[in-house]
Amino acid sequence: APVREGVAQIGSQKVPVEGPGSGTVFIRPKFVTVAQDGVPAKLSAVHYRGGYWEADARAEGISEPVMLDLDRPVQVGETVALRFTGGWAMPG
Repeated sequence: APVREGVAQIGSQKVPVEGPGSGTVFIRPKFVTVAQDGVPAKLSAVHYRGGYWEADARAEGISEPVMLDLDRPVQVGETVALRFTGGWAMPG
């Protein structure tokens, strides 16, 4: 996602980012939540981790899978909306 003045544009969301870069944005799973309004993403893998669910999602406009920590059961193929709340910008 392109970064301008500390903000990355991911789908229709503007995400505040820190770091010295203006190229690649790294986002930890704790900064990704399932919300009513967000970037559409289809779940591509689901794992139960003994107390929480972990899922990989393919989100609109993002080339890599997004890892999610969830508190409810989910199914492969389910579509969810993702809200990104922060990230770290890397150079280049």
